[in-house]
Amino acid sequence: MKRKMLISAFLLTFALGAQAQEGTTHVATEVHNLTNTTNTLEQQQKALEQQQKLEKLKAKNEKDAARKLEKQQKAAEKAQKDAAKKQKQLEKKQKAELKRQNNIVKAQKKVDRQNQKVLKAQQQYTKDEAKLANKIAKGKLTPMDELKAKAKLVKQQTAISKLELDLKKYEMSLQGLKK
Repeated sequence: MKRKMLISAFLLTFALGAQAQEGTTHVATEVHNLTNTTNTLEQQQKALEQQQKLEKLKAKNEKDAARKLEKQQKAAEKAQKDAAKKQKQLEKKQKAELKRQNNIVKAQKKVDRQNQKVLKAQQQYTKDEAKLANKIAKGKLTPMDELKAKAKLVKQQTAISKLELDLKKYEMSLQGLKK
């Protein structure tokens, strides 16, 4: 742009020089026109430079705004992911607690069933022991039948001991789950 201005100024000067021989009044008019043209070109150049600066500034502001918006979007996405992660962890904890509660209920049922088995076995033992004592008191048993009945009672007592041992295992398991 400056080059064009210099060339046009040079050409005008050259033309003016040639015309100076024709007349000085015409030269003054041309110089005045040349000065006006040069001033106009300089003003246009300044306006163009200002417009370019404004466009650059506008582009920079748009980039900054885009970066800021992108950062906000990333922050929002991260917050959303964190919230989803926390929700997942909470659901996992709730599921684990529910499973633990179900296991406690199952263990309690096992303890109750085993307790019923022990009570039933003890009642049967007591009943069989009372029958044996009654038969011995009446003298209706032979020594062989008496031994068989006592062996049966010993087997029942062993079974009761095994049932009580299982009951203790179930109770300990239940206590472990409750902690």
